[in-house]
Amino acid sequence: MSVASSWSQIYSNPHLTVRSLADLDGRRVALLQGGVQHALRLCQAVSAAELPLDGEQPLRFTTSIGVAHLRMGDESFDQLLTRADAALYMAKNTGRNRVCADPE
Repeated sequence: MSVASSWSQIYSNPHLTVRSLADLDGRRVALLQGGVQHALRLCQAVSAAELPLDGEQPLRFTTSIGVAHLRMGDESFDQLLTRADAALYMAKNTGRNRVCADPE
């Protein structure tokens, strides 16, 4: 099993409701229906995943997730992405396997 197939299994989980998946500037970006609750489920699914290695301990994953919601006054996708990015860095700065949301 490869890292790519491990990620594929995580994102295809029917309980996560991943609507879209893309790489933006080297970062994996997922559009989730359900906001923070689904992001928490995704974080748990990633931390539970293992990639078996021959004769060694399995490889485990961690993730940091920033959540932002589209606002009525948003004029571009970049505004939403900027808020999600700020929430992501808040999650990264507070430890592994964290979900932080943009304050609304």
